[in-house]
Amino acid sequence: MSYATMLAVGSVAACALGDMSLEDTALIGASPYAAVGAALFGYRIPKRVVVTEPDVQGWRVYLGQTAFGQKVYHDFAAIPHMKAGGATGSGKTKGLELLLAQLVMKKSPSELQVHIIDMKGGASFAHFARLPHVAGRIYADAENAAQALENIVIIQNKRLERIRRAREQFLPIPSFPRILVLIDEGGELSPAYAKQDEKIRRQCLAYLSTLARVGREPCISLVYSTQRPSNETLPVGIRGQMDATMAYRTQNELDSGILLRNEKAARLPNIKGRMIYQTPDGEKVVQTGMIPELLLRRWMEDRMDTNRSDKKETSCADNVDTFSQDKEGGTEADEMETSRVGLPSSSSRVFHDFVKGG
Repeated sequence: MSYATMLAVGSVAACALGDMSLEDTALIGASPYAAVGAALFGYRIPKRVVVTEPDVQGWRVYLGQTAFGQKVYHDFAAIPHMKAGGATGSGKTKGLELLLAQLVMKKSPSELQVHIIDMKGGASFAHFARLPHVAGRIYADAENAAQALENIVIIQNKRLERIRRAREQFLPIPSFPRILVLIDEGGELSPAYAKQDEKIRRQCLAYLSTLARVGREPCISLVYSTQRPSNETLPVGIRGQMDATMAYRTQNELDSGILLRNEKAARLPNIKGRMIYQTPDGEKVVQTGMIPELLLRRWMEDRMDTNRSDKKETSCADNVDTFSQDKEGGTEADEMETSRVGLPSSSSRVFHDFVKGG
């Protein structure tokens, strides 16, 4: 068999295995042969990576795929805080949605509590509002965001006090549910863009700086996203504590420099979901995974608290006692639950309908 024939047969076979389609789409979770096929036949980065099932291992959450079929994960246990940035329409919000959807599918409310500050009006994450993991409402203005962040700082301080007391008495360090604070379009919290409530916005940034600096040990994670990365919207005191970055295509090299300390994000192609994932270990160009809307809806329906269909819009303050009175009987194994939640058959049907264009 000639080399050309081997190349053609191998490429078609790799497509058939489900890792690449003839339309340059990858289906994640399908084949263990992806990396081998990619190395042999030099796959380029797919323009779309469809996620068919949540992929969470401990606190390692699937982000997307590289050119050689390599899956890329972010580990919130190792790097608790992350920043994301990029131009409008570059895919940031979908990337955040992927992170959050997988976590709430794999983690119980006793393991994960989520606070969402969506400064684009709250619409982007409205489908998460009825999940039992989400504390209170989705905050969409500076005043309520400040109240939420203040109370999370209170929880942080109470947890730190419990840790201090345990160490004083040489007792085991108590385990806590992870608190994930997700902020979309954090630039709207910057005092530079709204003088009427400048003091409140400065408070928000001060709380965020405190959480970024101290939140690791009391098990608090920040994910901070903005369209306009700058010294005003992403101050050094915050971004300097965030060792992981999802940098989507930026409008200019200056924005890229704020995110990555280099100009590479400004040179990314105009492909939605294409990003550079940077950690202290290096950088990878990644195509972010996306969840088909119908499948995402099924995931959310499976996890919604049906007993709270009329969930009132309580402030974060209503939940302070709940979060601060964590049980000390939990173990690290409980926090690092890795069992997979199988998709119900209805979810599979929804996905197949999506592939067929239904």
